[in-house]
Amino acid sequence: MPPAPGRASVITVLLAVRCRHNGGVTELSVLVEHPAWPGGRCAVVVLSGEADVTGQAVEDVLAAESAKDPALLLVDLSAVSFMDSWSLHVVLRAMRDRRKAGAAAGLVCPSGPVRRVLELTGAGRLVPVFASVAEAMRAPLAPR
Repeated sequence: MPPAPGRASVITVLLAVRCRHNGGVTELSVLVEHPAWPGGRCAVVVLSGEADVTGQAVEDVLAAESAKDPALLLVDLSAVSFMDSWSLHVVLRAMRDRRKAGAAAGLVCPSGPVRRVLELTGAGRLVPVFASVAEAMRAPLAPR
């Protein structure tokens, strides 16, 4: 059942993936929030942990949220401690696809190692990067 108007819904998924290369376990928490936003339906996908061998799961969550056609899709990377190139590609492709569909999209990443990756790769030229979800929701996020 969808949330009442003005109320947010939250979905949480915890992923633990065993790495084939070294036998270690990578954990990534995925939280999906649907806060009220004046521009229409909003989805905020919050990632926490390591985004590496978990890339397929991230892609699946982003595809499921995109299929619901939100007017605004944000991916919050604030609590991601590591992100490999495939996971970055997955996130950027989801952002590009939402923007091509006429929706607004952006990344939230105030500081830390993932912000440095975004700066080094030039990802900020492809999709807006914000310091907080609140800042992103206030910004005029027209598709490029």
